[in-house]
Amino acid sequence: LHMASYDWRLGPQTLQTRDAYFSRLLSQTEALVAVTGEKAVFVSHSMGTQMMHYFFRWAESPFGGNRGKDWVEKHVDSAFTIAGCLLGVPKALTALLSGQLPDIAQLGPLEDILTRGVFSLAANRRR
Repeated sequence: LHMASYDWRLGPQTLQTRDAYFSRLLSQTEALVAVTGEKAVFVSHSMGTQMMHYFFRWAESPFGGNRGKDWVEKHVDSAFTIAGCLLGVPKALTALLSGQLPDIAQLGPLEDILTRGVFSLAANRRR
């Protein structure tokens, strides 16, 4: 078991430049796979899902880890996400504005402000 925590305040490029974060994670993953003889299983939480996805692409990129297009296939058995933001904020915003998730998203008092004020038909006609 290896935990790869990171400073969530920093972007991926800064993590790599400042901390060699992805280079170290790549080396650690390859070492674990070599020692155990089994592919790695990745588990991510929240924004760690974005970092995991970035890492997989970085490892295979000629501008990153440069390990070739089959690195993930050779080294990763599976990847699990816990509360991962796979569609990100744009999806949350469109769902909020369109009402696409009316039975899930409960806005409380904010709903009245948005539907009667900011996004009401009358307010849009005045513009």
